[in-house]
Parts: sequence; structure tokens; C-alpha cells
Amino acid sequence: MSKSSLIVNSDLLLETASDLRKDFHELEFLCQSTLTNINNFRYRFLKNKKFLLPETRNTVFQELVRIEKIFSDFRSDIEKSADELSKSQYNFHDLTGLIKLKNVYYDLYRTNVCLVGALITSCDWQSPSSEFSLTTQAGMQTGKIESTFNDYKRDHHLDQKPYEDMFIKEYVTVKNKHAWKALTVSSGQAAFTTILNYLAMEGKLQKKILIGKSSYFQYKNLAVKLLRSKIIEVDETETDKIISLIKRHQPGVIFLDSLCNSKSIAVANLSKIIDFLAKKYRHEVYLVIDNTGLSISFNCWKSLGKHNFLKPIIFESLIKYLQFGLDRVNGGIIIAPTRIASQLFEYRKNLGTNIADFAVYLLPRPNRKMLKLRLEKFERNARLLTLYLHDFLLQNKTNMEKVFYPGLANHETHDWTKDWWFHGCFFNIKFKSEFETTSFYKNFIRLVIACARKNKIGLAGGTSFGLNQTRIYLTSLWTDFGEPFLRISAGTETRLEMESIKKVLTDAILQFDSRIPKGILTEIKKLKKRLHLDRVI
Repeated sequence: MSKSSLIVNSDLLLETASDLRKDFHELEFLCQSTLTNINNFRYRFLKNKKFLLPETRNTVFQELVRIEKIFSDFRSDIEKSADELSKSQYNFHDLTGLIKLKNVYYDLYRTNVCLVGALITSCDWQSPSSEFSLTTQAGMQTGKIESTFNDYKRDHHLDQKPYEDMFIKEYVTVKNKHAWKALTVSSGQAAFTTILNYLAMEGKLQKKILIGKSSYFQYKNLAVKLLRSKIIEVDETETDKIISLIKRHQPGVIFLDSLCNSKSIAVANLSKIIDFLAKKYRHEVYLVIDNTGLSISFNCWKSLGKHNFLKPIIFESLIKYLQFGLDRVNGGIIIAPTRIASQLFEYRKNLGTNIADFAVYLLPRPNRKMLKLRLEKFERNARLLTLYLHDFLLQNKTNMEKVFYPGLANHETHDWTKDWWFHGCFFNIKFKSEFETTSFYKNFIRLVIACARKNKIGLAGGTSFGLNQTRIYLTSLWTDFGEPFLRISAGTETRLEMESIKKVLTDAILQFDSRIPKGILTEIKKLKKRLHLDRVI
């Protein structure tokens, strides 16, 4: 990151310092989360070490002491670095040094946290014994294993319950938390397949099924191929039409995303739809919501209370926002009323979609306050980039037409999303129609990465979102259930870094335009004229 290419003022430096304080605070939280898991393991180890062979006991204890020291020292180093941000004035050089140090700390943390998962489960068995004659084969869970209940970790294990309980406590904003249960699974997609199989095998898919047109393409693929003629596609932005179709067809199940990972980033007015289903609809209906896009900002929990007819099931990927950018292990979670959750528990077991024991300890412990701060940073950065690009495209003649982001006033769902505090971290860029091809998309991605490399700015070409570093990716390429689009997922970079990323993106746009040979543009214009695509209708 070069100072010569930026306009650096005191306000920008102060905001960057504030960002860094939050980043180091988040690192302290992550370290403390891991140290809590280590301390819990130490307690169990000291209590159960008598069941272990002496050689195993000594090896595990030595590793426990070593890993505990790694994270204790790590936390101390982070606290010392954070102290450097206590002064009242900052300069560019000091802040860029702290930015580099922050990135080093995050990388070291996500690397070392794997050691903790390995340590905590090192003595355990995937098929733990409920009884033994000489030596236990249940490790730290000796005495807690019940035959045919939790003696096969593929079906169910003791490691996941504390995380599931904390998830409900921290992230599900309902009055009666005891009426809801969380179930961890091996991925977000595993969450959907568990729910879909449950609905199919319990006879809940006999009626018509409503599904959002912009639903996530991989689970839409499964639903459409399984249900075929029963499927009614709905446009998420047409709320009144959705309610009208519900009245007319009385569907057994409705599948919607809280925020769609699609070309236009459609957002259903779930508040209005749920209000109708809860107060005015008198037929049983399962409402399945993929909440990966909005996470804890989802504001409809109060309307999803106890109803005789409305049966809500919410699910979310654990590798996006809930993993605090670590991208360390796959996972998913299902949240449902207790009765439905108990049935889903059996389907998770029979389908083999359970989360691995090791994976649970690589997930940061649920903490609403810390996650909200992180989402607010995403919101800030996504708005900075989208507002800047929106104005840039209006003021410059380029081969790109529009930025799709629900936080912009020109988004088609602005009427019901304008007061939200979080609109997701990703946005999409729409090219002019003649350039909406895979080759042009890929060329632009390569240009963005090249510009970032030239300016020494960290930026990744890769899938997913909710990570610390901004990413660019060509999404939905190999599917019949979604249209390919160019997605940019804002990271949690500091204000100073965001200024550099703005420049990288606009430089790439200008270079993209200049590199298209005039002969190709001429041929495109001729083809459009021949096909009458140049006429204004």
C-alpha cells in the first residue's frame, strides 16, 4: 500500500486507528475463545487422566502445556500491539506497520487453532465405548457415553451440544429460547439436504412448493429436480404476488433466502410474508429460510413465535460470518422449534450429515456483541465500495452498467431494506450486455488482481464471503439454476486499505475498457444492429 497513490488526512488516519483497535479486540476475543476451550479441556483431562495409559497421559499433558503457552503468549503479544493504538496522533507509517502485524496475527491464529481441535479430541474415539474392562476407549468422555445414544460420533456426539446451546443463547433473539433448538451439521448444504429429506420423508411435500427464483443455486437444483411439477417459482421482490400465490395454491412448503446470493441480490420482504403467515394464514406451511446472507441481523425472530400453522426452519452456513473470517472448517447449523428439531435430529443421524467433533473446536464461541461489530465493519466497507463505484459508473463511460447492492438507494428492494443495519458484505457488478460472457468476466478478475499486485494491496480471487480480505469471483458458472455473475465480497479491511481497494477497482475498470480492441467493439455494434438489439423499445 503506497502513500503516494492516496489522499491521506488526519480523519482517515484516526478512522484507521479505530478500525485497528476493533481488529485487535477481535483477535483478543478469538484467543480468549480458544483459551476457554483449552481450559475446559484441562479440567476434563485432570479429571479423567486416570483412565489413560501413562504414556498417552504424559504425551497429551506435554502438548496441552505447549499449546496453552502458544495462545497465552499470543494473547499477550496482541495486547501489547493494541497498546500502541492508545495515543492521540498517528502517522501513515505506524498504521501500515500495525495493519501488517494484524494480518500476521490472524494468519498465525487460524493456523494454530487447528492444534487445539486436534488436542481436545486426541484421546477420543469416533466409536467410544460405554463400558470397559481394563482400558477406556472413550477418552475424555469416559463415563458419559450411553450405548445406542451417543456411542457413534457420526450420529451424535457430546462435543457439539455446548456450541448449539451457546448459539441459541447468543444469536437467536426470541423470548422463549427454550422453545428452540440448534443442530450443527457438516455444512450449509448438509443443513439443506437434512431439511429437504425430513420434509420429503415426513410427507410434507405433497402440495405445491414455493421457491424463490434467486434461491441459492445448489439447493435449488436439488429441490427442483426432486419436486419438478410441484415447484412454483416466485420473484422475491414481488411481495404481494407471493402472498397471492400462497392464498391460491396453499403450498406445503416455502423456500426463501433472507438475502439472495444471486445476480441482482434479491431480498424478499420476509417481515411482511411472515406477518401474513403468522396472523392471517390458517393452513399448515413450513417456511424454510436460508439465513446465511443476513446472519444475526435477521430481524424476524419475534414473528416466528409459537403458531399452530406456521412451521419455521432456519439454517445457515458456519463457514461464512459465524466463523469470523477463519475459513478453517466447514459446518452448518439448523434452528427450529423443539418438536421439529427433535425430528431433524433423527434425520441428521440417519443421513450422516453431522458435524465432525474436531470441527466444533475450530469455531469461535458464539458472541453476539463481537459478531455485530464485525458485520458493521462489513456494512461500512461494502457501502464505501458500492457508493464509490456507483458514482464512478455514472460519471464515466465504461463497459459496466450497474452495481447491485441492497444497501444502495437504487436497489429494487430499498423500500423494505433501507432501515436495516446490515445488507450483506457482497455486491455484484453488471457489465453491458455485450460483455456479459465468461471470458470477459475472467479477464476483468485477472485485471483486478494484477492492479492489486502492482499497488501491493491484498485482494483475493476466490469464492465465499465473510472473510477478512476482499474477494472477487465469478459465481454460478456451472449450473442451470442460476445466471453467472461477478461478485465482490468486501472484507474487514481498515479505512485506509479501503481507499486503496477503491483505486484498484476503478483502475481495473478503465484498463478493461482500454484493452478491448476497437475491431471487436465495431463487430459487436454491427451484430446488435443486425439483430435489432440497438433499438430502444
